[in-house]
Amino acid sequence: MASQRSKKGRNNKKACNNITINKYIDIATDHPIYKFINMIENHASESINKVAMVTFYDRTGWLQTYDVEWKESGCIWGYNEAHKLLILAKLCNPDRYPVSIVVRTFNEQKFMVKLKDNRETEIPGKDIRMYIIKDCDNILKLSSEECFKCYNTDSETGQPLDLDPTINYR
Repeated sequence: MASQRSKKGRNNKKACNNITINKYIDIATDHPIYKFINMIENHASESINKVAMVTFYDRTGWLQTYDVEWKESGCIWGYNEAHKLLILAKLCNPDRYPVSIVVRTFNEQKFMVKLKDNRETEIPGKDIRMYIIKDCDNILKLSSEECFKCYNTDSETGQPLDLDPTINYR
């Protein structure tokens, strides 16, 4: 009986069309997930250090952060070429929706911050972008106000966190 329910639940979820995931992923370049991955790579190319830090979290408990390094020859996700394929496979799996994504990049702003030992150091400003993949055709970009609220609220208590002046919410 339980297997019938889980089978029925899967049939109610929207599957990604035109995607084959086996040894290699075959995904159309006009597919929303593919466009989304390209958009993240563009964020990396615009960062002063050519890197974006991308954190994924889904309803199954998948929590993973990858560096996306932009190079003329193409972006590198994580430390292994298979990481991009793994991410595509996970983002195209309807059992994982919704998926929350935070993209962090560095910008040209400079800030002086005081360390715990009272020394000062200069750090670059950060740009934060947030997205929610509701299904393979429905990717929502959070507004800068929504990003600010999410990033500055304690998830357990709902209380405001100390503001970080080095962050721009995009």
